[in-house]
This record gives sequence, C-alpha cells and structure tokens, in this order.
Amino acid sequence: MYALNCQLVRTVADEPTTPAVLEKSVTLALSTLNGGDNEHGKERCRERWNLLDAVSAITRNLAEQPARRVILVFTGGLDEGSKTTWGSVSQVAQARGVAIFASVPAGKGVAPVQNTLSGAIVGWRPTAAVKELNSLCETTGGIILETSSSSLDAQLRELVSLVRARYILEFPRPAAGAGMHNLDVSIENVSAFIRPAGSSFPLRDPALKNDPNTILPDPSAAPVVGPKGRDESKNSQ
Repeated sequence: MYALNCQLVRTVADEPTTPAVLEKSVTLALSTLNGGDNEHGKERCRERWNLLDAVSAITRNLAEQPARRVILVFTGGLDEGSKTTWGSVSQVAQARGVAIFASVPAGKGVAPVQNTLSGAIVGWRPTAAVKELNSLCETTGGIILETSSSSLDAQLRELVSLVRARYILEFPRPAAGAGMHNLDVSIENVSAFIRPAGSSFPLRDPALKNDPNTILPDPSAAPVVGPKGRDESKNSQ
C-alpha cells in the first residue's frame, strides 16, 4: 500500500492481507497526507511527486511480483506535471501484465451524453479531468469506478469480484517479432465488453530459429477449439 502527498510513501510490504494489516496500513497512509503542513513537510515538498510518476513507480515495483498484479488508485485524476507520460506507463503495464483500476469521487468520473434534439441521456463519457486516467485503465485491463463514502465498501467488493472472475487466456505462441502487440479478444455470438490485461509473450531465440537442427512448430497443426472447449483436431486423442 502506498500514499502520495509530497512524497510517495510505502506503508506496508510483504505482509499477509488481513483486516488488521490493512487497517494499520490505511492509518499510516492517512497520517502522511498532512506531511506538508509543517516546515519540515514544506521542505520535502519542494521536489514533490506527481500522480503519474507515482503510478509508474508502483507499476514497475509490482511487475516484479508473482500472481495477478492489480493496482487500485484512489485519486481525482489530476496530474500536476509528471515527467512520465501516460503512454509510457500504459506500455509498461501492458508488457508486465499489470491491470490498473482507479476510484474517483462520485460525479467526477463520467459526464452524460445527451441527444442534441430531445435532450435525453443516451450514454456516458469520461470527464476531462479523468480522460487520460480512463484511457490508462482501459488499455491495461482495468476500469474507473466512481465512489462515494457510502458506496466505498460495495465498490471494493465489486473490484475484488472483478479481479477474481477474470480468465487466464492461453494461446499458441505466435511467430511474431519484437515490438508492441495488441491482443483483441472476442467471444463468438456474445456481445461482451472485454479488456485484456497484459499481452506479452516470450519471443523465440533467433539463433534457435536459424539453427538447421531446430524443428519449428507447424501452425497448421495447432488444435482447433470447438464451441464447448473440446479439442476438435483430426489427430486429437
């Protein structure tokens, strides 16, 4: 758990996720928010951390951890001059499989889209304050949640459910070169809104690829998956 005021502070690490540990870490995090009120705090604030620089540092730290990597950012979405760019954070998060979610104050995350003739609300769009943050969440497999003090408990439960319900998608390693790749996932005959989290895969060693003793995989021999997940290849057992 981290807190951002003038500096980025890590309040807990390598401890079990229990109610007691979370309560202690939240208390420590909240205590840092007043760190710029005294003279010592003002001195520290001369070179302050900004939102995106902090998210970038946390993403890189979390990328070294095993299992599912998810960041939940409580923020208003305002960045005041980070050296890091939104695009670079998105690229690192995608490559390392880190999904970024954000919780913003209710009423600041989305704005209504109205029909110009009837005035009826026909949809919602991100507000200008969270436009970049929303894009970061979308491209890394997360979403923006609007939270009020009365709905925080339900929103946290919803987030945990979303993370636990995700699928791990396995696919034959494609014969692709180095660079950025997008992973588009769809379900046949289902209108589903899918956001992949992480689309990296190991590349084949060029030396092995050019070695005459290496037998390269034949894409035509890949299994064909049927509508119920059965292997319907001709040579399946």
